Amino acid sequence: MPYHDLGGRTEVQVWDVNGPEYIKVDWRDGERFRASISLNLSKFNTLERMLFNVALPMDFATECRDFFNERLTPNGKDEWNRKTTTGEVVRSWGYYVALALNPSVAVEESWRTTPLPGDLFPPLAMGKHGLTKNRFKKMRELQGQMFSKDEDGLDENDPWRYCRAPVRAFNDRRRRLIVPSWLLDLDESMCAWTGAVGVEAGKGANFKPIPWSSYVERKPEPLGAEIKVAADGEVGVFLHLELQEGAEAHVLQPYYDEYGHTSAVSLRLLEPWFRGPRRAMDPWFKGPSQPSRACYGDSWFMGLNAAEAIFLTSGKAIFPFGDVKTNTSRMPMDELKKAVGPDSGDWATFTTELHLGDDTRAPLMAVGHRRGPEVHTFISMHGKTTRGVPQKHKDDDTDLDTGYVIARKCPAVLNDATVAQPKIDRGNRRRQYDLAMEKRFRTEAFPFRLFTTVLGIELTDCYYLDQYFNKTALKFREACHRMAWAMMHNNIDEIAEGKCAADELYREPEELVDGASPYSVSPSKGGASCVGHIAVPMYCIPGYDGGKQQNCVVCVANGIKGTMKTTYACLQCSTKDYVVPLHPPYWSFGKPSGWKCQAAHRRAPEMHRGTRPNVKKEKKKGRAGVDDDEEGAGEDDDEEGEECEECEEEGEDDGEEDADEDDGEEDADEDDDEEGADEDDGEEAAGEDDELQSWDGFGNGHGDDYDEEEGEDANEPEPTPVARRTRRNRPDERQSDTAAEAQRASRRTRHSP
Repeated sequence: MPYHDLGGRTEVQVWDVNGPEYIKVDWRDGERFRASISLNLSKFNTLERMLFNVALPMDFATECRDFFNERLTPNGKDEWNRKTTTGEVVRSWGYYVALALNPSVAVEESWRTTPLPGDLFPPLAMGKHGLTKNRFKKMRELQGQMFSKDEDGLDENDPWRYCRAPVRAFNDRRRRLIVPSWLLDLDESMCAWTGAVGVEAGKGANFKPIPWSSYVERKPEPLGAEIKVAADGEVGVFLHLELQEGAEAHVLQPYYDEYGHTSAVSLRLLEPWFRGPRRAMDPWFKGPSQPSRACYGDSWFMGLNAAEAIFLTSGKAIFPFGDVKTNTSRMPMDELKKAVGPDSGDWATFTTELHLGDDTRAPLMAVGHRRGPEVHTFISMHGKTTRGVPQKHKDDDTDLDTGYVIARKCPAVLNDATVAQPKIDRGNRRRQYDLAMEKRFRTEAFPFRLFTTVLGIELTDCYYLDQYFNKTALKFREACHRMAWAMMHNNIDEIAEGKCAADELYREPEELVDGASPYSVSPSKGGASCVGHIAVPMYCIPGYDGGKQQNCVVCVANGIKGTMKTTYACLQCSTKDYVVPLHPPYWSFGKPSGWKCQAAHRRAPEMHRGTRPNVKKEKKKGRAGVDDDEEGAGEDDDEEGEECEECEEEGEDDGEEDADEDDGEEDADEDDDEEGADEDDGEEAAGEDDELQSWDGFGNGHGDDYDEEEGEDANEPEPTPVARRTRRNRPDERQSDTAAEAQRASRRTRHSP
């Protein structure tokens, strides 16, 4: 097959027809080594450490802080104007992820704390994670302006100048930290955009439009910015991104004049792993001793011209292989397809030699593989054509998916293609559809849209890196929940100020209760929402209509005096008639409260008894409906009535709510407001009021301090303000016999079961 080489000389590409299993020795004699990270193992042995130390470009977060502060008021103190920090920038990134995981709630409604009629789930109350609604709006606005305010360092004639920062930071981070395995992968990705197009030259131009919009018909999101990607074929982590900037820009880029656009893109993506002089910026780079790798590319990247360019320019360190569909120059396509056998899985092997620019030659194979009625064609400079592991595919002989998987025979070299080919597409699906951050945040600023795309890639990379190196088995959404929490509760500023250790990268969720996860699950994405002993406003408790404030049970248990009132209660332990008040760790507007009561209650919820705030209201309603002729009092009621009369004869206050009662088992003071609840449990009850209560087991009531020898009043507590007020207002002792008799009848009625 005649052709002109790169020097313009007329050449003839000669192909040899061989048996299917002709190549039995891999032409690339290097090892199939694993990927590695240029850090100590302790820096990435958990998902969160992998996130902060490897996946996220932390230097870029610091750059963003500086860019944002140029646009904020120097002495601003409110949420719209105060200066930001690196930790707050990363916290806002966590908010983007957390809100993307909960698409069922509008972004504007995510800070709501009050439930509305018809709500199936509690409000998200996103303010509790550290950013108020106004502050998040401001951070989101600034995230689209990732450049200096005076545009120093930008080429005013570069239409992509406002968008390059996140891509540049991503590439620098990957190149510095990740050493890829023996197998590389080339493919495309899309950043969807349907907004304005075109950025003018000069300073102060409108930064919001996309400079150049691509349309790739075969992609699920066909319109937007096309991104060419180099990834690790084993791990799936993206290693290098390149924006497709349009035909006018491509002709000015490296390798274009010599190889043309297609091969030039491949060379720029793979350049970090070429053999060449050592680079001080990359300690992992071995220069002339750089190990050889294989690189898979789909039909857009691969052809004989591209394979020759990649192999020669890389210093013969990268052995390309991949599909051939459109780049058929110098390929015997018809002859190769005719040579393939009739059965599904049959293959044919042709071989040739490439005449390289340094006057050396390199072997190359062409393989035709039958898949049903179609024959797929490949080229490769590495691998073997002996029989490999059968491919598992649906039935080739039917147009419908029957659900059955059939093992199709194939050559060993295609096993390598099967490993590498889906990695980038898999990452794209995770980012675009499972996380869907771009769809969650509607924007008119393309730089912000591109940032969310890159952030989604970083999270997806972290997930696959954690699986590869730490052997974890987390689901993708669970991993995203954990990463969002770590970013929202990061300790980056505290570490910089020396307030915590360098390895305490984030504040972990409070201790789990009964194995429950502290990470909430989106209602729209499946899974139940976990509410294990969380402090919520009391009005969030269904049916609750008691007082707005109650005493915190943990403060009461620990004997803390002073500020004990709270408007929050445990969501899991509380009902409309029985609440367990707790101080919350965060107020609704997102600032820490300083209280640890919720954590203490989670550790030992059985130690904290609640209160019945509606008892007093029910008692008043019961008094209003007293019927002196009510039947069923029985013999026990008469005994209780006699005891009440004894109390009155001993000078007890008729307005008091306590009555001494002997049930034949043990002596205790029992509050009528409790209505016998403590008696059923066999415990001693203490005098209790709606506003101020005594608690058993903490030395504040009778409880274990009861002394039979000294009598019932040996450990009687000091009268509460409510009790003193009751005694001041007690009726005159010289009341008439008729009034006294009426009160005794009322007492007997209340004692009846």
